[in-house]
Amino acid sequence: MRSPVRTGMPRRRVQAAAMNVLFVITALVILLLMPEERVLIAPALALCAIALWFLTTLWVRDGVPPVFESGTMWMLATAVYGTVPMIGFALMHGQWTEFSDSRLQQYDFNRAELARFGWDYVIYTVSFVAVYLVARGRRPLRTRMLRRPSNASIVIILVMLIAIEAVAVALRVVYQYDLDVSYTQLQQVKESARQVPYVILQFSHVILDAKLVIQQAILALLFMSWRRWRYRAVLLLWLAAEVVSLVVKLGSRAPVVLLLLSAGMLYHRLVRPVTFRQFFAVGLILLVAFLGVGVVRVMQAAPDVAIPNVLTATNEFQALFTTAYDIHKQKEQNVLGDVPWQLYAVDLYLLIPRQLLPFQKIDPAQWYVDKIGVTGAVFMFGVMAEAALGLGVVELIARGLILGLLLGLLHRWYVKHAAGFWLTLLYLFVSIWTYYTFRATTFWFLYNVVYEFLPVMAFVKLTELLVSKVRHARNAAAQDGVSEGSRRRRALPDTAAVR
Repeated sequence: MRSPVRTGMPRRRVQAAAMNVLFVITALVILLLMPEERVLIAPALALCAIALWFLTTLWVRDGVPPVFESGTMWMLATAVYGTVPMIGFALMHGQWTEFSDSRLQQYDFNRAELARFGWDYVIYTVSFVAVYLVARGRRPLRTRMLRRPSNASIVIILVMLIAIEAVAVALRVVYQYDLDVSYTQLQQVKESARQVPYVILQFSHVILDAKLVIQQAILALLFMSWRRWRYRAVLLLWLAAEVVSLVVKLGSRAPVVLLLLSAGMLYHRLVRPVTFRQFFAVGLILLVAFLGVGVVRVMQAAPDVAIPNVLTATNEFQALFTTAYDIHKQKEQNVLGDVPWQLYAVDLYLLIPRQLLPFQKIDPAQWYVDKIGVTGAVFMFGVMAEAALGLGVVELIARGLILGLLLGLLHRWYVKHAAGFWLTLLYLFVSIWTYYTFRATTFWFLYNVVYEFLPVMAFVKLTELLVSKVRHARNAAAQDGVSEGSRRRRALPDTAAVR
């Protein structure tokens, strides 16, 4: 008997081919209608075409859209980070706008040079896809079940969330130190951090960094009880409260976006697979909302300024592109100066605490900010900046191949252990943080795994073990007491017999 996945494969192949052909035709029409900006739009369309082919290929293999998959999250993040700036440049029509990144405005608007960087995104993506599709294998994720953790683990997880929120409130009340702010308020955060004793600051950061893992664990528990309306209500109210808080406070967008992405992936994994239409619609809404919050924050900071175009104004994606482009131009003009060797090897020593290293540990993003002399801001130092500083296209290909192999093998491993609660959370955690492989150094997500996920899992498991041993000791003591009482009763003389 053929499996349902194999049964529907011919139909999915036809539908996938139709979607890809339709997109190619649409892309060609767009290129014909935009002759002047064709050079900028072409790499953006190529990225979208690769992403669509990648998603439909996995859909044909597995029978459902590949929502709960690390490769998908990587692909979507890379496509968005590469597509948005190129579309924005095309809409500028040959000159920088008033709201474009100030670092770009010191250079001439050169379409061909900007487009060359756009094709670097494409080369990096192709390198990843070529290895990932082979390494991940063709075995689909068949089970929707997840082993429920013990009641002790659930209580520990809830207590940890309460403790994390208590620490955040205490820092705000006592030291006016709040990390839930936008990039425009980073200088205020640095100033308030100086008021916090160093030991307390370090200890509190260890606790606060565990929040996403705890939130994902609670999300999984709620989705596992989706059929009960009260759990659905708690979940929906929680997510709604997070969104409302972001809109009102206009703080950091990343925690809310990561939480919503985690919820969507877990819904697909544990409740019901989403359709391609739902997948793309929700993704587009999240992207528009992400950019929209950024524009609102700019308007709030400068209310007298005209509303900028969300694509042509400086944003997360344009800023990341600009960092790589600026390094390339400085290197080309021989004004970059000496580059510390640590920047080339940052991925090799990233996990080692700076106290244990015999040399200085340098954060590439901080080095770049110090290099250009900007205060009160942070510019992420992503994979494109690493390649611009290093071996260029050769380095991009190597990084794409290695990362594709690692994430592909991770997916293959997870499919065999998909029923495990903590293993599912680990795969979810890595999938969510794959966007950092583009936004920061290639293997930065391993830092999050080692210093955020593993400590939480170890703490819960260890505490559960201790609680279990205490319970076992109490039960044994109680059983010994019962046995001792029975033995004493048996040792007493039978009064009836004596009489």
